[in-house]
Amino acid sequence: MNIKPLLLASLIIPATAMAEFENASYSYLGVGQETLEYSESTNDFGGLKFKTKYKGSNLVQKSGGYTAVGEKYGFFLSTSSTLLANEEREKWRFPSIGVVQEDDMTVKRTAIDILGVFHLQNGHFFNLGSRYNSVSFSRFNFSSTDRTNELNAAIFARADHSDAELTKQLNDLIAKAQAANVCITNSSKQCIGTKQADGSYNVSLEDFKEAKKFNPEATSGVVFEDMASWSLLAGWGYDSYFIRKEIGMRYQFAFRVGTAIYESVLNTKNNKSLTRSFGGDWDLHALAGVGYQFRPEFGVMATLEYNMIHREEIRDGNVFLPVNDLKALSPQITANWAF
Repeated sequence: MNIKPLLLASLIIPATAMAEFENASYSYLGVGQETLEYSESTNDFGGLKFKTKYKGSNLVQKSGGYTAVGEKYGFFLSTSSTLLANEEREKWRFPSIGVVQEDDMTVKRTAIDILGVFHLQNGHFFNLGSRYNSVSFSRFNFSSTDRTNELNAAIFARADHSDAELTKQLNDLIAKAQAANVCITNSSKQCIGTKQADGSYNVSLEDFKEAKKFNPEATSGVVFEDMASWSLLAGWGYDSYFIRKEIGMRYQFAFRVGTAIYESVLNTKNNKSLTRSFGGDWDLHALAGVGYQFRPEFGVMATLEYNMIHREEIRDGNVFLPVNDLKALSPQITANWAF
């Protein structure tokens, strides 16, 4: 037996929902408190694994709107951003050693979504579009722990950090520095060794080893880092507003996944930016909300929103950003209007 398409649609989508559906535009503005978790990890920091851990909370806003196009189509244009970032302590942990560094850290993020919509005319819809993500960090007040010396001992116990290997590296650096008439510098861009009467520097093996030690206090001032990316997103959503605008309860749900198509990273400690296209990274977004329509043109929603950004290591020579994950959970209150 052949079932006609119209009959099949009536079995899937209730007739009342089809009849009540209205593709209507609206705008919204909201504020909330966001809990952020950020981590970086690598399997090769001096041949050892490490992972950083940060958790803090920020005041955030989100705003935007939906614009209807025809009977079944439309698009969302929305933004969310940090209004006030709080300082929290970040810890750098090596599984085989423990926490070797701590610092104060703030994290700010901005997201802009442009999403096309195709309605199923029963409150459900599909999304396809893009997201711009910007995450900014500031790190300062770096300090060692009682495990920092253990990390240095583990690094210098490696074959590529033996006295013989380091002496070879130092001799190569001295030759290059003399040819360029410059000094050998440490991670803080300061000349190492003993300054001579002619202005040159005499660098001993001990000077070189001291410069290569992991020394958190050597980082002065504030280290800033900016990560930006464009991602393609696809997903599903539901909003009861499209099928019932009368006074009463309103419900929203959304789930989207995406992949980054372009990334850019800049750190003030480095003299170059890092870029990559189609790195295989991914984004995830989920939302659930319940609210009340006080009038067909005005309502208030309470939403719980979750965002996760995963980025693989990006590297150019000795400059790199480790594997990193950002998780953000945000309860928010939004006002919706359609005047």
